[in-house]
This record gives sequence, structure tokens and C-alpha cells, in this order.
Amino acid sequence: YIISIINVYNIIAEKEEEREAQIEAFKERIESRKENVINYEVGQVLEGTVVKVIRFGVYVDIGESDGFIKTEDLSKKNIDLSTGSKIECKIINI
Repeated sequence: YIISIINVYNIIAEKEEEREAQIEAFKERIESRKENVINYEVGQVLEGTVVKVIRFGVYVDIGESDGFIKTEDLSKKNIDLSTGSKIECKIINI
């Protein structure tokens, strides 16, 4: 019985360490993205690659960061919005 309690405690401690490592990695990604956003300005036009298309819009890789274009902000022109397509993007807010 004592061995089981020790094993459970060790498993919980390992999971907590994994969770803390994941949180730290997430914080580092957020800080990296904040630094990358500084390189962009509202009104800037960039070429992006469509990463994912969903009902509400399109995720676009614009180099140092990813962007999201809401469906209502998409051009009315007939453009290819399939994954991997290159499109012209204008930054309207950060």
C-alpha cells in the first residue's frame, strides 16, 4: 500500500514537471511572436501563404508570424484560397 502511494506521488510530480515545461515553452513562443509583430505596420502589404481555411476565415503564414483574415475582410475578387496558395495580404490591425 505504501509503495502504491509513493508511485502515485512520483507520477503526479512528473506530470507537474511536464506541465511546467509546457507552460514555459508556451511563454517563450508568445514572447517570440510579440517581437515578430513589432516588425509589421498597419497598412503594410505582404505576400502570404494560406495555411488553413475555416468557415470564419483564413490562416495565413506571412513569414515571421501567422495572420488571420476574417471572411468579411477577404477580397471580393475570385482568388484561390486553398491551402498552400500564395495571396497578397494587407495588415489592417495588430
